[in-house]
Amino acid sequence: MKWRPDFELGIPEIDQQHKKIIELINTLNDAFIRNETKGKLGGILDEMADYASYHFKTEEKLFKSRNFPFAKEHTAQHEHFTKKVQDYKNKFAAGHSVTFQVLVFLRRWLTDHILDADREYVD
Repeated sequence: MKWRPDFELGIPEIDQQHKKIIELINTLNDAFIRNETKGKLGGILDEMADYASYHFKTEEKLFKSRNFPFAKEHTAQHEHFTKKVQDYKNKFAAGHSVTFQVLVFLRRWLTDHILDADREYVD
């Protein structure tokens, strides 16, 4: 996954955090291509969950400081993401092969979230 100009929100802290999330997705993709996810997926999912939590807190602080009218709905999307990543972590821990599903989910979620939901708070 590559950073695209249309991902740029113009909020340097948020843009940097989004780039870091793309790096994590690419780390998982590289491990998938090399057939090394069995030993790495758990750690990558943990790192993704931790970093996403950090990122979401940053966004949610911005919402409060600017009285963003859709903060509740946006925060619900963050909660959905967190639950979905936890579900994948549980499936992986139970021995299920979920790497491809995780990659599709992360790519789709991040792209849709940046291009749609995050654009709402830029102004």
